[in-house]
Amino acid sequence: MGFNWQAGMVVFGAELDAQWSGQSNAVSLICTPPRPGCTATEAIQIRSLTTGRARIGLAFDWLMPYVTAGGALVNARDDLTVNVGGLSASFPPLSGTTLGWTAGAGVDIALSSNWSARLEYLHIRANGITPSVLIPGVLGNGTAAETASYRDNIVRVGLNYRIGPAAVLGCWRRAFYRGLHMH
Repeated sequence: MGFNWQAGMVVFGAELDAQWSGQSNAVSLICTPPRPGCTATEAIQIRSLTTGRARIGLAFDWLMPYVTAGGALVNARDDLTVNVGGLSASFPPLSGTTLGWTAGAGVDIALSSNWSARLEYLHIRANGITPSVLIPGVLGNGTAAETASYRDNIVRVGLNYRIGPAAVLGCWRRAFYRGLHMH
């Protein structure tokens, strides 16, 4: 959800959005320090993304291209399994949330005085997730820690509804980009 304010052709706005994510990847790791017969597998999942962004665009009749940038909050989980000398153990999940940034561009296309469609690209970067967990007893004592950074590229399509008075078709463009919208 967000809001827009228009001055001439220039449209200023702010947005806040949140989404759950099922993005995941599995990777094989090298044990450090190297040990004979040690293998590790890590399953990484981005669980949720939240962004708060400013945006600026130019209104051309039914079309408004824009650029956007702001902060991003990334919540991720890593599941680690280690095999050493025939012993296997799964670590408790490593999970954490960190603040990063996002930037992108998009276009809004007016469908009526209150409805618009959107095509948007966002690049997200978040550094510094540093969770730690206890090492499973079968592998010894101590803790395992990880420092991770996340990079993501998102392309999304949205449908927006403008909350506010209905626009008159002759001046819909000015009224369309004022008020609150949801997507």
